[in-house]
Amino acid sequence: MRCLFSSDQTNIKMGVKIFDLQLLVGRENIMGDKPRVCIESIETCGKNLYIGTNDCFIHHYVLQFPNSENSDRQTASVRQQSHKHIGMKKPVIQIKAASALNHLLINCDSTLVLLSMLDLNISTAVSGKIKNVNKFCVNQRPQNRNPFSVEICVSFLKRKVLQIYQVHKDHVVPMQELSLSETPRNLSVDGWHACIGTNSSYMMVNFETGIKQELFPMAEDLKNLRMVSRVGPSEFLITATNGLGVFVSTDGTSNRPPLQWSEGVFAAELAYPFIIALDDEFLTVHSLLDQQQKQSVSFQGGSFVAQCSGGMVLVCTPKDVFLLMPVPLQTQLSAMINDGQVDEALALLEASKRKLTAEKFTFMMNRVYCMSGFVRFQENNFDDAMSLFGEGCMDPRELISLFPTILPESSNFKRAVPPMHDIADIRQMCSNDKAQILECQEFLAVYLEVICDELCSYALSKSNAPKYINGMESFALDNLVSDVIYSTIVLFAQLKKAEELQLFVEQNSGNDTKKPLLDMIHPEDCVKLIKTLNDCGCYHVCALIYLKCGDVDNAMKIWHSIASNELTDPAFPGLLYVAEHLAEFCQNQELLWQNAEWILQQDQSIGVQIFTSEKQYFKDNMQPDDVVNFLHEYPDAVLEYLHHLVMVEKIEKEKFHTHLAVLSLDKVLSLKSSKLNTDSEVVLARKKLQDVLNHSDLFRIHLLLGKIKDTNLYQEQVILHGKLGQHDKALEILVQKEKNPSAAKDYCLCHSQEDAVFQKELFHILLSVYFQDISATKGVTSSTAAVIDLLNTQSEDFESERVLHLLPANWSVSVLTKFLNNCIRHPLHTCRNKHIEYMLQKAQILQLQRELSEIRSSPVTIHDGKICQVCNKLISEGAFTRYPNGIVVHTHCGKDKHICPVTGKVFKMKKSQSNPDF
Repeated sequence: MRCLFSSDQTNIKMGVKIFDLQLLVGRENIMGDKPRVCIESIETCGKNLYIGTNDCFIHHYVLQFPNSENSDRQTASVRQQSHKHIGMKKPVIQIKAASALNHLLINCDSTLVLLSMLDLNISTAVSGKIKNVNKFCVNQRPQNRNPFSVEICVSFLKRKVLQIYQVHKDHVVPMQELSLSETPRNLSVDGWHACIGTNSSYMMVNFETGIKQELFPMAEDLKNLRMVSRVGPSEFLITATNGLGVFVSTDGTSNRPPLQWSEGVFAAELAYPFIIALDDEFLTVHSLLDQQQKQSVSFQGGSFVAQCSGGMVLVCTPKDVFLLMPVPLQTQLSAMINDGQVDEALALLEASKRKLTAEKFTFMMNRVYCMSGFVRFQENNFDDAMSLFGEGCMDPRELISLFPTILPESSNFKRAVPPMHDIADIRQMCSNDKAQILECQEFLAVYLEVICDELCSYALSKSNAPKYINGMESFALDNLVSDVIYSTIVLFAQLKKAEELQLFVEQNSGNDTKKPLLDMIHPEDCVKLIKTLNDCGCYHVCALIYLKCGDVDNAMKIWHSIASNELTDPAFPGLLYVAEHLAEFCQNQELLWQNAEWILQQDQSIGVQIFTSEKQYFKDNMQPDDVVNFLHEYPDAVLEYLHHLVMVEKIEKEKFHTHLAVLSLDKVLSLKSSKLNTDSEVVLARKKLQDVLNHSDLFRIHLLLGKIKDTNLYQEQVILHGKLGQHDKALEILVQKEKNPSAAKDYCLCHSQEDAVFQKELFHILLSVYFQDISATKGVTSSTAAVIDLLNTQSEDFESERVLHLLPANWSVSVLTKFLNNCIRHPLHTCRNKHIEYMLQKAQILQLQRELSEIRSSPVTIHDGKICQVCNKLISEGAFTRYPNGIVVHTHCGKDKHICPVTGKVFKMKKSQSNPDF
């Protein structure tokens, strides 16, 4: 019967083609002029193809495969090597390759025959030893791993047994025999287990234990379709009712879902990760990964299938041999991805890993991820696309290149070949839909932010390099970074992302990076970039680009225009930002003075920060005198600068301190004389003046005192008198003019500087000032109450005798009761403490005397043979030295009576330690 098939009739499920079917050996090569000759069996071993016919011939062919793995359609051919009649009259029912023996095992006329693979000569030493053979199969995982033998499992025509043999080149060794209730019709073996199909059921048998496990009964419609095929270690595939292919493990269970195929399947073969099934009308391809049918090919007249090297499968009819050639893996993957089967493509590649080199697998895996990412990108599934692009280590420019005008003109980037997608550009993909294009641009912005973060981290640490730059030459990496940074800035500008753009430029150009990414933009691209930013109205960022490129002059011109409202940019952060960057990045003093002037004209408090900034480039080279002279036209600025020199920089020059104090005083007086200023401004100015006066000891005090004495700035006068040591005048101001007893008291405590004697002197001066005030006002003053409170609360700071001489005779004793009690209690308390100290010291002396007496009264016994622990000689003399810790030595060996010569312990305490408690 002639086989009917056509590639045009191929029904590709889900648009993916897995195999190509082609004629390998035509009938004219086998039949010749003998029309009754049919193919009965087939086997391959490497590139050798062996065909057994019904006229007892073996035909040997050599397979020739295509060289290119990437061509869309591959073809194979054969070259006939030899053919030979094996001397019998029956068909060659089975051929199995025994590569360990370099021979073929033949089942012909129910007899096992051994043929040489090379010349097809019969090995007489083995052939004919096993007869009455029904079926046999080679054990791919033999029980005895002898490299010079093969293990086969044989079923017989007239015996209900399975027999295991070990076949050598010159003899056959029976290994095990297992009795059965029925004759096996089909079988396959793996290790200690065999799966067999009988007339009534499928069965799993264990040669090691002898256990026979029935799997399920054979249905009537399967009587002629008993199929058992080994598909992997400890796993078989058998046919079941309702058109199912059931996977069975050696323990009798099924670890995979069944395959749904046609009810007429009578042969199947594994081409991992696919199963090829054959029925009367079709060849179907099923995946082991998801048990789904992937392809079906119209094929009539098929008789059996067989494995071939390279993942190919032979399909035979009685007259012809066909080859199922796998479509190149890359072609399959591309087709699956283009059809939206991203997960299936990844699973297929993972399953094919063992067929590929590590380098090839990594390349293909990355490519699948990237192609899958573009599929998700076209579906607007941006989260998955981002993840897949990252997994695929994709060059970011593959995505950037879809967006016109974003990559710099100098970029030498070329898209991958073969292409990862069929997108011309983003406008074509989105059909010029502006809303969709905007969504894609927003995604690209997020994606590029991630990429730039990775590049920046790598630039800082030179470790954990992004995978997409692994193996890149230095110049190629520089080009990549330049293109990415340029594209990111342009994209942010087009999207009007002012804040993100500013932050991005600052983060990638700071002094804390070893190689600022912004500096890696090619110079010729900077001109184009600045023009693009200007066109998009991003003037502030344009100035930043100028600044980071070292062109401070142009950067300042742009900022000057924005600050003067000649240009408008909502992203402009203000004048303070300009001042900080001018101080940090300007390396030309002339340019610094020039730009500082217009900033000072707009805001003196901000302009002066150019000279007070910690990051100022000229901080160590700029003379303070020059700055003060420059700022003389800006009073607020020069005041702020002098305050910085004195209070922050701690410069100890009298002229700066005096200048600061005078300017601060002038400002206070000016504010007090003006009716336009608020009280809070005056208070703040006085607070700063007082800080300066308290902090500095270098200004000309008499100059300040002369300017301030006729004003009501009493607190400032107090500070100045205090610095001159005129404490009586300071306290007079606090008591008589400020009327502030609390401040007067604090003055005494503050100026005493924890000197108890001086503190008492200050309090007596304060007390005298109070009594002078009482006398001058004839008692009509608050000083009386202040005196009483002071004496009662600070009694320990007064000498009672001096106070009693000052007290007016008409004062009541009751108001000073607390003071008088304290005057008595304090000396009494001191006396009692001294007495307690005396008694404690006396007790300690008595205790020490008792201990000394006990030590002196204790005898020291020296036995014969007592050894000196210093010189290790006998102590035979009458005189010796004993230390308090019991060590006994010669008198001349104990050089210091206070230090043990053996242990080094010191027994005499220093004077400072002799009485630590008192």
